[in-house]
Amino acid sequence: MIKKFVLVAISIFLIGCKKNVNETQLEAASTKNDSLTKTYSQTVYLTDIARKEIKEWSQYEEFENIISQYYNTTPSKAMLLSKDLSDIIVKIKDSIKIDKIKRPDVIARFNILNNEALRLNDMSKINTITTEETIEKIENIVYAYESIISKINQVYLLNANEESVDVKFSVPKVLNDTVLKIVKPTETELQKLKTNKQQQ
Repeated sequence: MIKKFVLVAISIFLIGCKKNVNETQLEAASTKNDSLTKTYSQTVYLTDIARKEIKEWSQYEEFENIISQYYNTTPSKAMLLSKDLSDIIVKIKDSIKIDKIKRPDVIARFNILNNEALRLNDMSKINTITTEETIEKIENIVYAYESIISKINQVYLLNANEESVDVKFSVPKVLNDTVLKIVKPTETELQKLKTNKQQQ
């Protein structure tokens, strides 16, 4: 009886030690992740024209405040922010009221960013995810965000060029009427031309 009790006690002790070791390893890994701050340089910004056009879009400003934190973050902080990022992306897609950017190619880029945020949020629940995998996902989020900025800039650049072309090639009505008179002879003029040709 005593022998069985001793064996049970030893088993409980060993399990407790193993649990403490695992917890220590997880805490160490978490501490390591927290100390690893990744900094990225933003390479794409909204142009002055684009910024002016979307200045009334309050949700975009809220979105920028969250996404900007990914340029200087730790893996654990990025994971904690991922749910908030996904929520604001859904909110911002539903709030697009500007016709010029309410287009499939812009929304598609928001969807890509949202997928990356959701994936990072899922990764936060998996203990076996490595720091390198988390960092790769952070980089994907940064690249997806700058892709959105590039597309918005492109939309307003093309729009500005189209307006410039319209102004450059617009012809006043008076000039149009004059041109029509020149290229389209009257019936009398046609008859005279026909008579002259017959006389020749």
